[in-house]
Amino acid sequence: MTMAGLLLPFAGLLAAALLWLRHWLARPDHRSAACAGAMLGAACATKYLSVPLVAGPVLCVMLLASVRSAARLRHVVLAAAAAALLAAPWPVRNLAATGNPVFPLATDLLGRGHWSQTSAQRWANGHAADWPARPPVPAPPSWQPPPEQGRLVRFYYNFLACDLFGPVMLLLAGLGACVLLAERGPRDRWDLALAGVLGLQLAAWTALTWMPPRFAAPAAVPACLLAAGVLARLVRVRANPFRRHAVPPVRGPWGLAPAVAVFLAAAGVNLVIAYNLHAHYTRGMAGFNGVPGEEFTRRNELLWWYQDADRPLEIPESGRFLLLGEATAFYMPPGSIYATVFDDQPLAEMFRRGLTGEEVVAELRGHGVTHVLVNWAEVWRLAATYGFEADLSAELFERFQAGVVDRGAALFGSDRMQHA
Repeated sequence: MTMAGLLLPFAGLLAAALLWLRHWLARPDHRSAACAGAMLGAACATKYLSVPLVAGPVLCVMLLASVRSAARLRHVVLAAAAAALLAAPWPVRNLAATGNPVFPLATDLLGRGHWSQTSAQRWANGHAADWPARPPVPAPPSWQPPPEQGRLVRFYYNFLACDLFGPVMLLLAGLGACVLLAERGPRDRWDLALAGVLGLQLAAWTALTWMPPRFAAPAAVPACLLAAGVLARLVRVRANPFRRHAVPPVRGPWGLAPAVAVFLAAAGVNLVIAYNLHAHYTRGMAGFNGVPGEEFTRRNELLWWYQDADRPLEIPESGRFLLLGEATAFYMPPGSIYATVFDDQPLAEMFRRGLTGEEVVAELRGHGVTHVLVNWAEVWRLAATYGFEADLSAELFERFQAGVVDRGAALFGSDRMQHA
């Protein structure tokens, strides 16, 4: 699934860190603490989101488990140091490249590097906790803020009722949390740690982000382990608890069969969800702002010659590409020119210099560019969410509505590419 694929690297590292945490809770020593910290640091080296959703919760749980032991407190310090060491290459690289070790964070305080003020503001708006209520930078004329949705509503729809997390798994994880609350006497330290990590992750997700489901993906790791604990408890039930004086079965405990059945049900539901997602994203789409859906689902119809924009382009084996609105840059030939939505678009820079269409084409050819590849749908999506260069998208929505999507000039919002 898309969400799992997007966040799988640091989710896997979180799973490894939690397993080392289990070892440390059972037999505290410096080695297991350092290994847990190393896994946390490796996760932080893959995505900034790992700091509040991976490293922070695990280190907080370790700290809470160490308040009465000076030796364990030293282990927590060691784990934090190991995490910082493994995460260090990212801030060192950022410092060398931009002068800001946490770039693109804190650009107002530590510097924005090669970004313009517009780019920095676009990133800040697009990653704010109240996005998408914040306008794109620059905001297109037709932009309107979406209806306000409370955080409790988002929590329900984007986590509890989100099929991507697996409804049966979430139900089992919730049951595990309820068992922890209902138990009398000493509780399992491992289950308590998992519940603590999960709670801290969801709190950070709710408070610090605009709560998209993909950002909560790391919470699936402790939730899965909590659910596995419920099945493990069920397997340990030796005799039928619903019958008085029940005799344990000869072939294994009574709880083994229902535990296997629940596991297969959870896996089956997840397979159905995955199949439906695959079918949804691979079948033909409905029209989008007047553009036939086939133009968005068939890749060759997203690629156009800039010399002849009316003709679909088969990707040649050689040539240099300038990508506009196309996110799959690594699937393009080596040497392709690409800018993220937060960086200056080369075409926009040419237009700001007042070049005509013929001059733009001549300069592109001077840089060895043979094709301009445009993803029409992605350009408009970015323009209406984060923001896109106004020189390239100012009139795009109106032209979509009018059904004008077959010329380069339609995208660029001017007649500068009319003769290109």
